[in-house]
Amino acid sequence: MTKTIAILTIFLSKILLGQETKKVTENHDNPKYKEVFYVLKSDKNIRHGNYQKLGYKGAILVNGYYKNGLKDSIWTEYSWGGQVKLSEGKYYQDQKTEVWEFFNFKGKTEQKYNFSSNEIVYYENEDKEKEHKVIYGSDTIKTKLERPPLYIGGSSLIYESIIKNIRYPEQARENGTSGRVLVAFTIDQNGKTSSHRVIKSAGADFDSEALRVVNLIPDNWVPALLNGKKVVVEFVLPVNFQMH
Repeated sequence: MTKTIAILTIFLSKILLGQETKKVTENHDNPKYKEVFYVLKSDKNIRHGNYQKLGYKGAILVNGYYKNGLKDSIWTEYSWGGQVKLSEGKYYQDQKTEVWEFFNFKGKTEQKYNFSSNEIVYYENEDKEKEHKVIYGSDTIKTKLERPPLYIGGSSLIYESIIKNIRYPEQARENGTSGRVLVAFTIDQNGKTSSHRVIKSAGADFDSEALRVVNLIPDNWVPALLNGKKVVVEFVLPVNFQMH
């Protein structure tokens, strides 16, 4: 029976992989990019084959593969200019699986996360001596952590969310002003965030926008560790507003 199922699976896979496809190119604005992918001729709503997202001058932003409409195999993402690799890993039936590697904007490995076992495999800790605020009910202590809170995917994904959603305040744009806001929030033992607040202001317009975009960052945090236990900590994130 097992042998029969295996043969049938191989047979069906060959049929699927042998299906005829058609190349599709879609252009997008704000921001400007292009998608190039393949769909089944029998059903143009089903992507099947290589996928690329292209930016300025054809720079590759994302390279991956679809199998019968679902993300599959190795996917790689690059910075907006295409020069720096930001992430690489495997999809299976549209879900990230096994170990993914994430890079910072300098191209250095920042984190490795195993999506099959849901655990951190490696992370770059450049601030080992940094002290964090640990919250115990109504009490707060400042201390070094065994492991800081980590965002799954690293800092590049945090700032990708900010860059994607941020809107420069109209009045500040007209006045040509810039600013830097520090937003603090709490990360609990389950990696959930709350109590977002401004601890360093750059003016009301900047502050409200900074709070808005930080609240939009998905809750994909690995909680902090102290003495082998998950703890509640305060995390501070800078949001910069700079005219270009």
